Amino acid sequence: MLRGGKRTDEGILADEDILPLSHRRRVLSSGNSPKAAVTIRRRRTVFIILAIITVVLLLVVVLGSRSPRKIAELHIQLHPQRPPSPPPTVKHVKTHIPSKVTNILEPGFELEEVGSNDGGGSRQGNTSFSRRPRFHILIAANKATSHMCKTLLSAAALNFPTPVLINNPSNDSQSQARTEHIHKTYDFLNGDQVQDSDLILILEEDSWFQLPAEVVIGRFLRSTRTSDAALLHKYGRKPPKINIDSSIIPIGAPRYEHKILFSAQKVCSNSPDDLACYSAPQSPLLTEIYGPTPDEYPGIKLDTPRYLGPTMAMGRVSDLRPLYSRAEEIRRSGSKLYSAQQILAQIFGKQEYVRSARADALNNDPMFATMTEFLLGPSDDNVAKTKPLPEDTKMKLGTNYEFGIGLDYMGSVFQVLHNSSNDTRFVEFKQPPTVPWPSLPPDSIFENLITLPADLLMGSPFTSPSTSSPNPNPPLHPEFDSMPRDNVSWPDVSLLTNIIVPSSSVPSIVNILSDESLQDELWRKMWFQRYGRALLRQSLRNTRDGVAAKNAAEGDEQWWDFRGGNGGVWMDDETWLEWNEVCGGFEEEVFGDGWGKFGAEWRTEGDGVLI
Repeated sequence: MLRGGKRTDEGILADEDILPLSHRRRVLSSGNSPKAAVTIRRRRTVFIILAIITVVLLLVVVLGSRSPRKIAELHIQLHPQRPPSPPPTVKHVKTHIPSKVTNILEPGFELEEVGSNDGGGSRQGNTSFSRRPRFHILIAANKATSHMCKTLLSAAALNFPTPVLINNPSNDSQSQARTEHIHKTYDFLNGDQVQDSDLILILEEDSWFQLPAEVVIGRFLRSTRTSDAALLHKYGRKPPKINIDSSIIPIGAPRYEHKILFSAQKVCSNSPDDLACYSAPQSPLLTEIYGPTPDEYPGIKLDTPRYLGPTMAMGRVSDLRPLYSRAEEIRRSGSKLYSAQQILAQIFGKQEYVRSARADALNNDPMFATMTEFLLGPSDDNVAKTKPLPEDTKMKLGTNYEFGIGLDYMGSVFQVLHNSSNDTRFVEFKQPPTVPWPSLPPDSIFENLITLPADLLMGSPFTSPSTSSPNPNPPLHPEFDSMPRDNVSWPDVSLLTNIIVPSSSVPSIVNILSDESLQDELWRKMWFQRYGRALLRQSLRNTRDGVAAKNAAEGDEQWWDFRGGNGGVWMDDETWLEWNEVCGGFEEEVFGDGWGKFGAEWRTEGDGVLI
């Protein structure tokens, strides 16, 4: 019993029994009942709690204005931690990264394998591996076409890893075939060929490379960093996770991060009432970039790209895996969406819907939102109620809609030509070009600032192979291997350029989904096309593992089986096909040089004897 207090019938202390006598008199004399005293005490408790929360929030704001690096350094000094242990094993991957690319990706680390399988289930011995993140290219195609072979040639010419062909040879309906690539891609992301830190580039068969692998990776990393800063400015941070035993108040992690880059296009691939169209953010490019009078020329597509485009995507395996898991779930559910692009576009639309809905909820009552998020953390389940949903669109409670998807609005990595061909020109940057406004007649010109991107100011499109073999294979030939010298620089070649983007944009990869006549014209203008055969032959020599020559069954003929797969393509079942097995018969469409079958240029006509 406390200070003469007494127990009530419910067995708890009456509140008035633990109040000082003077305070009870003041309360009773004011005409209030003992219940009023309870209310006063509860309000006082709530006030104290709110005061503590306010102080903590102020500390978070003050610390947030400090350099995050200094805060991190202080945290490390006060709480030193051991570096995380690397995974115990690593599996061989059949793709490789060009030497310049390894300088862009994060440094490698040593892995120690616990043992090796001796066939009887036991593991013995220790083996060390140097494991860097690897770069893989997946190309979705149902059959060999000249377009796919042009894609393969452009990859070889620019020293990309040998692509993996995501093939669907089944007799499914057209709609099933167009979504089956999701299933095959999901299987690859969960297979033995990849690890979480690997970087994946996913393309459709009619996508051509224009710039080298190291440029593609560098631009992807810069694009995600730039988008991360914009997302932090727009959406802020998550509530920090506070450890009461720590003397450091951490800064909350960014609310959203840009992890996966997709192409952007001007037209929505889905129906107008789909979230893919309804919730697509506005492009950061303003319509003013099309000139002073765009409305007077309705025949030209003068919109800025804002919708998820054809399947051109790039990201880490660990980030792509949950995205393609959701896409596979939608595919298996019997969705009416008939293409991989439509499924992925809807996922992106739902992500953006939830983001904007949460932002609206916070803006409607910022003080309440700040308090509840600090105490309870963020919630995705109820924010969808703040906006009317399009018809036939459902949001499920407890479902994650955040995948870190962002679009390449500036076209630095991906350029979709569908409805955007008028935005592009072939430009030689050795002389400042003058180009017309798309919204003005062709004879109108203006002094637009067209500049070569900084990552192309050095280096040469034509790099000699790093081989020390005295007998390179295939052997050097004055005609078949003729191409410009190494001193030719990027300003000297004609590059497909988006002249609408401020200061212009030279895309790394171009999707040419359009009419056949435009495809043929564009292919002949690509800087590497006239040297395609020589560049492919050079690619065969420029392999990390050297040339493996072996005798064919019909005699002394040599053919090349490269450990990295150069000169061919990997299938998704881990088989490798050489160039002629995939692209034999498309020589004229691809090379256009009249020299016939690749690898048989040295033969005399008729008898099959080497010259």
